[in-house]
Amino acid sequence: AVCRAGMDYFILLILSVFCHYLAHYPACQLLPAHGGWSAVLRIPATQSEEEFVLGLLDRERILVHPGYFFDFSSEAFIVVSLLTAEAPFADACRRLLRRADP
Repeated sequence: AVCRAGMDYFILLILSVFCHYLAHYPACQLLPAHGGWSAVLRIPATQSEEEFVLGLLDRERILVHPGYFFDFSSEAFIVVSLLTAEAPFADACRRLLRRADP
């Protein structure tokens, strides 16, 4: 139980970092979380999810998953892991959101 409480705190901390940066990018929307270790982000559909995630990996070295991996019926969604250290996550958030926001 102690380990689970620690993980819950850590996830909430990383999620709060994400929300902080999202406040500056109104075109991107964090979907409500129902637990778990990832966050789902709706991004503007300026390109396919696959093009976006491959471009993000190639240009920014940030790995996220396209929504279609999780059976979203429409575009554009990406899924972001919350299991990372705070400083690299904050840096990746800034770069990811800058690329996602038109």
